[in-house]
Amino acid sequence: MLILLCLLTLIFIVAFAILLASVWKKELVVKIITSLISWLPQKAKTKVNPAIEMFISELNLFEHHPFKLVLALFLTAGGILLDGIYFYLLFRAFGILYPFALVLFGYTLINLSYAIPQPPAQLGSNEWMMIIIFSIGFGLTKTTASAIMAFGHILTAGLMSLWGIIAFAVLGPELFFTVIKGDKIND
Repeated sequence: MLILLCLLTLIFIVAFAILLASVWKKELVVKIITSLISWLPQKAKTKVNPAIEMFISELNLFEHHPFKLVLALFLTAGGILLDGIYFYLLFRAFGILYPFALVLFGYTLINLSYAIPQPPAQLGSNEWMMIIIFSIGFGLTKTTASAIMAFGHILTAGLMSLWGIIAFAVLGPELFFTVIKGDKIND
């Protein structure tokens, strides 16, 4: 368990270090990342290198606004923590008593899987990765992993619908009709 927590912490520290280095040492980070992908064929590098440069240059937003960087960091950490709690509670609902750190680690691996090529609209890829990570990696049965993921999708859809209905009820029908007509909200 301690190893998983250390691995998650290491991933977070490396990502944060890359973010900070991207803010203040853009050229160095671009050079390091492009050297890491130097093994790619030339055709791929001509497409990937400009994307890397553009991504790193867009992180310039934080250069003169350190408070935005800290706020983005805390919002991201809070979002990951809330996602982990939600996923942990799904496991508890099915009577699976995995430790929170293990569930959070598995959920982090699912999120990291978005870096690999996905099918159109990512249909089924999230479920597939859940089954691979938790059944092969952490010993759940494929049936249990599939049931947790299906229930999680249904519960998420229900919660999002409920909060959407509440938001429209609070904001009033005028906003709803404005959105339906396609008018600008602030006019």
